[in-house]
Amino acid sequence: MAQPPPDLLGRLAVHYGMLTMPQLNAATQQQDRAPNRKIGEILVELGYITESQLAQLLEAQRQYLAQQAGSAAQVLADAQQQSPRSGAALPAAVPGGRPPARPRSGTGPVARARPPTGPVPERG
Repeated sequence: MAQPPPDLLGRLAVHYGMLTMPQLNAATQQQDRAPNRKIGEILVELGYITESQLAQLLEAQRQYLAQQAGSAAQVLADAQQQSPRSGAALPAAVPGGRPPARPRSGTGPVARARPPTGPVPERG
């Protein structure tokens, strides 16, 4: 399995309410001083989470990464099924490194995003 993003475990801990952002920031600052240490080890050492919570977070991380890998594989499989030639590989890049040109007439299917109008709702 691929290496998880470096902040995934900490973000999951915050998401599940096991950790606050200031605690995560303190742990990552400590990890910056000792980059060979894992964030989970530091979180337990600082007393922010227990060994049991670390095990739960590691399992949640594993499941998240497996789900992401499955989603990516499904997208690739779907794209290959929709390919006009059976078994054709997807292009690695757009020729010239640019996206295809949009129709100039303004009648094409491309809709332009418009910013919302009116008052901004207050957060409560």
